Amino acid sequence: MARHKREAGESDFGEPAANAPEGEREAVARLEEELKNTRAQLREAEEALQRRERIPGADGGTPSEAEQRSQELERVLDAMVAPVVVFDAKGTVVKINAAARKLCDIDPTGFDARGWDWFVTQRMDARHLDGRPVAPSELPVRRALRGEPQPDLMRLRPADGRGQIVIDGASCPLQRGGRIVGAVSAWHEITEQLRAQDALREEQSLLRAVIETIADPVYIKDSEGRFVLANAAVLSAMGKPVEQVLGRTDLEIYGNSPNVRPIVANDRRVMQSGSVQVVEETVPTPRGPRVMLNTKAPRRDPSGRIIGLVGVARDITDRKRAEESLRESESRFRSIADSSPVLMWLTDAEGELLFVNRTCRDYFGLPRDSAGADWRPFVHSEDANRWGEFAGAVREQRTFVGQLRVRRSDGEWRWLATHAEPRFSASGEFLGHVGAGRDITEAKRASDALREADRRKNEFLAMLSHELRNPLAPIRNSLYILDRAAPGGEQARRAHRVIDRQTAHMARLIDDLLDVTRISHGKISLQRERLELGELVQRTIEDHRSLFQDSGISLEPSLPDERLWVDGDATRLAQVVGNLLQNAAKFTGRGGSTSVTLRRDAATGQAVITVRDTGVGLGAEMLPHLFEPFSQADRTLDRSRGGLGLGLALVKGVVELHGGTVAARSEGPGQGAEFTVRLPLQQRDLEQAEAAQVAAPATGRRVLLIEDNLDSAETLREALELMGHQVEVAHDGPEGIAMARRRPPEVVLCDIGLPGMDGYQVARALRADETFRGAVLVALTGYAGPDDQQRAARAGFWMHLAKPPSMAELEEVLATAPRAGEAQPPEAGPPSA
Repeated sequence: MARHKREAGESDFGEPAANAPEGEREAVARLEEELKNTRAQLREAEEALQRRERIPGADGGTPSEAEQRSQELERVLDAMVAPVVVFDAKGTVVKINAAARKLCDIDPTGFDARGWDWFVTQRMDARHLDGRPVAPSELPVRRALRGEPQPDLMRLRPADGRGQIVIDGASCPLQRGGRIVGAVSAWHEITEQLRAQDALREEQSLLRAVIETIADPVYIKDSEGRFVLANAAVLSAMGKPVEQVLGRTDLEIYGNSPNVRPIVANDRRVMQSGSVQVVEETVPTPRGPRVMLNTKAPRRDPSGRIIGLVGVARDITDRKRAEESLRESESRFRSIADSSPVLMWLTDAEGELLFVNRTCRDYFGLPRDSAGADWRPFVHSEDANRWGEFAGAVREQRTFVGQLRVRRSDGEWRWLATHAEPRFSASGEFLGHVGAGRDITEAKRASDALREADRRKNEFLAMLSHELRNPLAPIRNSLYILDRAAPGGEQARRAHRVIDRQTAHMARLIDDLLDVTRISHGKISLQRERLELGELVQRTIEDHRSLFQDSGISLEPSLPDERLWVDGDATRLAQVVGNLLQNAAKFTGRGGSTSVTLRRDAATGQAVITVRDTGVGLGAEMLPHLFEPFSQADRTLDRSRGGLGLGLALVKGVVELHGGTVAARSEGPGQGAEFTVRLPLQQRDLEQAEAAQVAAPATGRRVLLIEDNLDSAETLREALELMGHQVEVAHDGPEGIAMARRRPPEVVLCDIGLPGMDGYQVARALRADETFRGAVLVALTGYAGPDDQQRAARAGFWMHLAKPPSMAELEEVLATAPRAGEAQPPEAGPPSA
């Protein structure tokens, strides 16, 4: 059966068979199958008609046989699903099968040609698909009878009132002897198929439009990996036109490059496994290799057979670079953070911990992965409110600054200063906080100590004012008495004793201040010698016995029979024992007792001096600060026990300079106190040097006193003359040098702070004169520091005495001063008394 003209490569319905979408090709295939069946049935009808025409009855044969053939034809035609009409050479309807009668609701057997033409074109309103009416001459049967090509599809209005239907109709001419003797027309209704085809085309058009609007590459491949569909994003990424992509594989497009082989392998894996795969693939592009995140799914036909794959790709090259850059940045940040001595951390927008550096992990004993760790167990319960303040900073996205106590990994509570700044993304989104912390425990302790030192300094200045003013009142009163009392009388003697005691007290206060300063700066020098400690302790006890007797306190020494030798400064060690005795006398009431014990500790090779009293005792809070300068157990306003709180600080400094230790113990207030001094003993193999050094008795010396203070000069002259010395007095440097030249002295006592020409200049002038090479120069000054002693030595002084010297000191200096020809300027510095 002839069909309307088709273009090369098209199906019965005009669509390219190779490139048509799968659903459309399937619909076309079904229609063609049905047409094939119809054509087969038409061939059967044609053969039946031809047999009928050869029936003898038809040419004068037996009628019964003709009827039999006619009935056979009727059965064949009625069995056909498609409407079929048989025409003779004039176009008159000869046969119409049941399907045609139902479609037309007529039995038009015997219709002449014009009647059938009218019925189809008018009654059934035959029209072309574009809506034009079909002329009778255009009907398929007319064309067939003329031997012309068949028309296109028609629309007819069937009798069942459904409206117009689409008929794919064709007519076959019946020929005999090369002459057309009739025609057979078969109609096939394809209305629903066309509707489905149109819907499919619309759906596919919509799908194509949607796919084209997707910015990501979308593609379809067949089972051989050939591209069936590729949207604009695919073509743009490839940099190729559609004709170089569709129908080709990746290998055909790119060649067998290393980046393409994984793509082909991934495609094969998807189609073999039948599962969706998400893979990263590097794809060649005009811009260079690009990393694509490909989601590939198997493509199946209606039977479930895998016939290819569908893929959607996303270019993640920039994201991968950003991620790599972020990883590098994070790595740099971690390296910098881990090398920092500061505790550093990061939190998220909820305040949860994201990262802590190595310093922070070591500080708190955290594992390497500390994300999500809870801070709260590390915070002191009394500082828990600080944690609440940080939570508020998180809510308000603001800076947090605070100090709080935290528990370090070793269990110690430490002070931490923290500072956390909010961090935001480029778009302004709050990401959390970045924080830093540093241990300020030692700084706080130093600050507390500084405040404490400042407080004690203020107390000390108040005490110093009090202690210095106290002696001035009796001194002033005694001077008033001396002006009015009979010379040599009892009142005058009492006044002298008061002045002597009070000036000695003031001198001791000043000496203590100087000694504490020297010790604290490491500038005190010891005049070491081998001495027997028992004799020193005994002598010091006797020097202080009157103090205890006057206070009504018993003093009980306990000294060993053996001799305990130490290498030390006799004056300084006597000062240690004396300060401990004065401290006991000060804090022990009348009727109390003080014991002094000296013993050998064989286990440590030390001499142990213990001073125990039954006095007011010490509170536990006082013991740790007892040996600090200006520390006072007596803090009452009246300061009845006096002192500057320097005695025990001096004891500690001097003992430690001798390589020893000092400790205090008390059972509490009212329980007395005990002080223990330990000093290293010398070896016994030195005992052959025990011989006591006996000072030569003092004899009268020629003394030149250079002092600008008239009262000081006159009182000292009288005192020296009472000792049996010959004294001349000069009140400035030039006068003193002139006196020395007139009558060379044996000993020169020279003040340093002289007007015009100071004492150092006087000493250098005297040393420059050969006449005075044998004279002993003694500096007498209020400048008593170590630097002052060194400067005096460089100027030529043999001895350095701090004002005001005691008469005993002056007497000892004059007694031990070298005689003529013995005195040599010291190299390291003058001894200081």
